[in-house]
Amino acid sequence: SDGAFRVWTQGKNGEWSWAAAVSKPLWDVLYCALAELRISEQRESVYLERAERLQSKIKELFETDALDLKGVMTAKKFSERKDILTRALRDIVVSGTGTTSRQFQRDSKQVKRLLFAKQNGKCDICGTAIEEARLDEGGYVHLDHVLPFSKGGSSEMGNAALTHAKCNQSKGAKTDDAVPVVDVYSKEA
Repeated sequence: SDGAFRVWTQGKNGEWSWAAAVSKPLWDVLYCALAELRISEQRESVYLERAERLQSKIKELFETDALDLKGVMTAKKFSERKDILTRALRDIVVSGTGTTSRQFQRDSKQVKRLLFAKQNGKCDICGTAIEEARLDEGGYVHLDHVLPFSKGGSSEMGNAALTHAKCNQSKGAKTDDAVPVVDVYSKEA
């Protein structure tokens, strides 16, 4: 159904309903967000099982005006909206795996391998290669909260990233905007 690609809008009477036409900006943004999520969760059944929750989350984003699809869709605005949707929907799609921070510790080898594949073998902070052979080496890579736990970030798989240990240590509780990039290949790093 194309219902998910329609704008959830508030009418003059204050009632919320799906608009009659498909929203092209929403289609573009949501399509990219869902494609990104399919990399981490391949099973189509997950999306079908959670369709109602996914649709409810999209409605919530409209009702709080978090998507703000009005006006010109610049590249920056598109990227921001895609990120908002991806983060919001990832928790629903991936949370069904039941992976919590305790499981990060208990199943860290499995989680590291999943994130390594999802991130195409690159550090989420500096973007350089992570050596697959060193994934299980203590002190080489960290499982990181993308949105720091201290700032309300969840311990769900959707908020996890694989990083070089040194990059993560330099990040601390900062968000992506304030993270310095570390040269992991320098002797000082």
